[in-house]
Amino acid sequence: MSARLGQYWLLWRAALGFTHAFSPRLLLLMAVLTTLVSTGIAATSASSAAWRTWALCTPAGFLLFAWTMAYVPGALKLNTPANAQLVPAMRRRLIELTLLVWLAGIGVMAAGMLSTTNTPGPGVWLAAAITLGTATLAAGVSMAWLLYLPVLAGLIAVEHLPRWLQAGVLGVVTSHLALVLLPSLGALATLAMFPQAGKRHWKMLPAQSRAYATSVDAGLEREPGRLSWDGLLLRRAIAHGKPGALLMLALGRSMPAALANGLALVTLGIGTIIYLAQRGVLPTMSDYFSQWSWITISGVLLVFVFKAGMAPTWLARTTGEQALVRLAPAFPANAAAFNNLLARAQLRQSLTIWAMATGAALLLGLASGMDGSALLQQIGVCCMTLPTLALALRDHASSRAWPVFGMWIIAVGLSYAGPLVGIAAYGLFGLPFWPVALATAFALSGALVASRMRLMHAAPIAFPAGRLD
Repeated sequence: MSARLGQYWLLWRAALGFTHAFSPRLLLLMAVLTTLVSTGIAATSASSAAWRTWALCTPAGFLLFAWTMAYVPGALKLNTPANAQLVPAMRRRLIELTLLVWLAGIGVMAAGMLSTTNTPGPGVWLAAAITLGTATLAAGVSMAWLLYLPVLAGLIAVEHLPRWLQAGVLGVVTSHLALVLLPSLGALATLAMFPQAGKRHWKMLPAQSRAYATSVDAGLEREPGRLSWDGLLLRRAIAHGKPGALLMLALGRSMPAALANGLALVTLGIGTIIYLAQRGVLPTMSDYFSQWSWITISGVLLVFVFKAGMAPTWLARTTGEQALVRLAPAFPANAAAFNNLLARAQLRQSLTIWAMATGAALLLGLASGMDGSALLQQIGVCCMTLPTLALALRDHASSRAWPVFGMWIIAVGLSYAGPLVGIAAYGLFGLPFWPVALATAFALSGALVASRMRLMHAAPIAFPAGRLD
């Protein structure tokens, strides 16, 4: 391995926050499993050309997602004003690595599009605008909103534009000119994200802090308002005197309540765009959503998968409150009884979020005009994530708190168990995919939940969590 590649690898690991040797392997494994599942489902239910698109676009989308949501925030922390000034070689390597990874993701996605449509299509432009726009906003670049212009332009009916402008827009979007313009756009955005100290760099730091303040994790830590869902749930729990509900609310903000508003807004916004596109009000978007509706809709399930992976880590952050909970007379002092109460409360919370995500996915499916069989398949996709319910059930007193990222990977991996068995059964024995996949997901969910319930029943009292590490 050359010295430069070694530096890239060190910076990649540092930006992603890998603290264990198995973390990058888990990340790669999840990307491979995602590609196998999506490609296998496409091969069993679509044309021969469709699976090639999924085989290329799925890992590309995964790489772009990891680049936007995990790598860029970590890389920005590495490029502090002091580091940028005192270690300029590291800044240069960060710029090179950031651009190369983004170009790799966009390039593979474009190749996937070209394999079936012979044109990059609006999907590549949309992916480029969203990833670069989100990254530059997180970096605190003042002109980052300009990168969202392609997305806004896509919402305009091309038929309403002058003929000369209509031809130009369609020519750029559907021609190979995009493959020439996108690298330049990515290079400009990357240079803007990593300044070398100076006043502009210092002005960007408060914007980066504000970007973190709007994250899901910070939203769970924010104090709820008087008229929020948390207040309503707390009053209802006190009125009914249910120990399980009181137990979860005593640990801080309700995760279903914290996620409900954001999920509702996202569902309403995306659903409106899909509804208008499917009915010809936004003609330029109809082809895009006809190809990508499954990705858009199924992506809502990440809300549930991420919550399932975050539950153990979130519980480990409220040890002070947990010590007070142990003193409350409403909760049993016996370890087995207390752990059973906690396990049932965690299961109810996880099932509530699963029902919310499933309902949002189905509403988006209805808005996109899915027929009955497609909606049933969407319900099947939602059921594939049920094995992740077991992740919240563990020996909280003595189990190590895994990094959130690692728990998310495990959650996604559990969701792939049903589809992988279904694909194998279809390819080896000719069995129908959906019945086998659903039976596997349900059986695995029941077995994991039952075994983890027994584990919690026999474990030391859960609160405070992590005290026996």
